Amino acid sequence: MNKTDGELKQIIDKTKNNKAQNKGSHDILINQILKHVKENNNSDFRVINSNIFQLKKLRYKADYDDISIGFSDSSNSLQLADKMIPVLKKY
Repeated sequence: MNKTDGELKQIIDKTKNNKAQNKGSHDILINQILKHVKENNNSDFRVINSNIFQLKKLRYKADYDDISIGFSDSSNSLQLADKMIPVLKKY
């Protein structure tokens, strides 16, 4: 992605300091990745964009909801990740 860890940390810190945006570090990094992929390949962008937010919902559900994650949600998460990993490896 051509950004160092330090540069990404600066972007996260700057965005977090902007109270109007109120985004977490995951959201900021996702947006940076989407922006970079979109600038390089619209087809890859569509693959990532159509799957990343579904995967994020499942992650949020697993981390913060007081429920047991079943086989269906686990399988769905793996399928979404399997679609995105080959695309992300290009960058």
